[in-house]
Amino acid sequence: MGLDIAVYSKTYEYGFRAGSYSGFGQWREELALMVGIVLHDMKGFTGSKDWDEETPFLELLNHSDCDGWLYSDECKELLKDFEKWMPEAIKKSEGMSKDDGEWFIKKYNDWLEAVSMVADDEYDQKELAFC
Repeated sequence: MGLDIAVYSKTYEYGFRAGSYSGFGQWREELALMVGIVLHDMKGFTGSKDWDEETPFLELLNHSDCDGWLYSDECKELLKDFEKWMPEAIKKSEGMSKDDGEWFIKKYNDWLEAVSMVADDEYDQKELAFC
């Protein structure tokens, strides 16, 4: 059992396996650490710290890991973050073991592709499914 991410359309479908729930959780923890956040300190996890609306990747970090949707407006915000933080993601992946680094940057690129499709106003898909 795991988490799959899907973009559906009449003309195109894109999807990727985000991993097992624990694997996705681990990737999301690494993404949060990259932007200076410890997820377990945050509300919705085991902590009590409030989320700041300016938090990079907020829409993804503070989202259910088992179901739901990310909509076009959320993906537009995420796209800005994924593009802005790409140099840091590459740097982070290069500082990890070979396998972990390849895994981290591949998931980063998968998410970048998915959110860019949903954020694109020319594309007919307006939501990203967690399934």
